[in-house]
Amino acid sequence: MSLSRGGRRVSLRARQQAVAGLRGQGDVDASEIAAFIATMAAEMVTLAEIADMKTLAYLADMVRLEAEAQVIDRPGR
Repeated sequence: MSLSRGGRRVSLRARQQAVAGLRGQGDVDASEIAAFIATMAAEMVTLAEIADMKTLAYLADMVRLEAEAQVIDRPGR
């Protein structure tokens, strides 16, 4: 399985290796990651709404809400 990124395909294995590399750094702040995900999800909501993709907008908004909850639940972690 692979996802497209910037016109090229990124394999599941490559993504797993990237995540493993981040975990190995030891300085990954879960709260910062959740805040980043919330920001990206909010942008996806806007794009989906512009394209009249109601289900995608709804799902992206659920991601945003959950990510924001993670920021609140994990302050400074």
